[in-house]
Amino acid sequence: MSATAQDQAASAAENLQSTPAVKKDGPHSTELPPAQMDANFKLAVEMKGRFVGPMPVELFLEKYLTSTVKVEDYPAVPRDAFSKVATAVDEKQMYNPFIQAIAPWMLGLKAVNTSASAAPGDFPLKPDVSIFKKEYVPDKNRADFSAMEMFVEFKKRGEDAPFTDPPDTSEAVRQAAIQSGSFESASVDAVKIRGQLTAYAIAHHGHQFRHFSFSIVIVGTQARFIRWDASAVVVTAQFDYNKNPEIMAKFFWQFSNLPAKLRGHDESVCPAELQTDVEESVRSGLNLVPETPLFRYSVPGLKGYAMALDHPILPDPSSVARRAPYRSEPPIKQEEALACDPRWAVERAVYLKDCWRFISFAHNVQPEHEIYEMLNSKGIPNIPTLVCGGDVEGPGSKTDTHTLVDEPWLCVELKVTPFIHYRLVLDVVGRPLTSFRCTKELVGGVLDAMKAHWFAYELLQLLHRDISPGNIILTEDGRAC
Repeated sequence: MSATAQDQAASAAENLQSTPAVKKDGPHSTELPPAQMDANFKLAVEMKGRFVGPMPVELFLEKYLTSTVKVEDYPAVPRDAFSKVATAVDEKQMYNPFIQAIAPWMLGLKAVNTSASAAPGDFPLKPDVSIFKKEYVPDKNRADFSAMEMFVEFKKRGEDAPFTDPPDTSEAVRQAAIQSGSFESASVDAVKIRGQLTAYAIAHHGHQFRHFSFSIVIVGTQARFIRWDASAVVVTAQFDYNKNPEIMAKFFWQFSNLPAKLRGHDESVCPAELQTDVEESVRSGLNLVPETPLFRYSVPGLKGYAMALDHPILPDPSSVARRAPYRSEPPIKQEEALACDPRWAVERAVYLKDCWRFISFAHNVQPEHEIYEMLNSKGIPNIPTLVCGGDVEGPGSKTDTHTLVDEPWLCVELKVTPFIHYRLVLDVVGRPLTSFRCTKELVGGVLDAMKAHWFAYELLQLLHRDISPGNIILTEDGRAC
């Protein structure tokens, strides 16, 4: 999922928030409500061209699931391990046999049938099978995207297959597939299923701090492994899991032996451990309810402490809903100098921007913090003061799907934008321009913004190129920046 595609998809995903799971054929129906089907279709259309494949299965396992555990160490794989899954008469009867079949290769993990109980909250979605840590106890087998390690989606009919591999590996056939775009199956059902998978991935990433994630789609006796990140979706060639059960066994054995960061978790964020009085001060200062989780972020270049909360993808600076108090004193422990941490006393709020920034190989694209450094050094008025900013480290923090462009198996026209995980901290938190309290405040805010842009161009020849109400902040004294 590219940052752009993810932003676009978010608008379609909003349609899912008020869509209840229907029970057309009883409590265990897999039928989706019409509104959700429409949203899935929109998501698939917006993601067109972002599904990259068909990557050979062994290459996928080697590139993305390299484990320190030797392959021969996993338990023996019976030849009929998945026979009950493959011969099930309908989709619903595939779930539990699959869960039982993969159990021997799930070290420290467990699979749960979440097909009948939608996730609570903003995303009423229900993947067929969800993978959790072994110690996690799901509430009534509900799909819980905040705790899920990955998901598996099933379809019984071959006509539902969301992807189509070319009939052979010849260069002529591959080029024909690229020209026709045939890897993404064209049927209406196939399109909606790709959208359904995308909706699940958006919910998964939206409820966790992640750089990437994995999933599996099973259609009849055929399966594919999938990897989602900020730029695109890598999809393997299909394989017959019933005839080749060792492939599925190898996936789950290697996946379960991966450390959290190689399963896609962003370890630059962790829950904040606070003393009671400090936590009360934080919540009181920001008017937060006790249920709001508090997190400790690593931000490159930070020489003090700040607090950030509640979601890995933060809104534009115009929002005051997600903000962080910042302490400008140097840290006590040098090894913690790069961390946003609310343990020290709350003095004032700052804005933390957590995003994926575009990387261009054609020309230099300066990160935002460098632009703010330039603006601040020239004393440009009505510009927030930079606290710090930079690229986040860790596996998957820099996408590399674009490097697959010359792979001989690629059957799509690869036009993927590379991204890198990025954070920025500014010393201002305010209200959006649209929240102006009177006409004078509105006009004054626009004037302040015009002054800032005029001086930025006159002194530095910089143009914003995206002037909008969402990029103008009103401070409590009614000034804009």
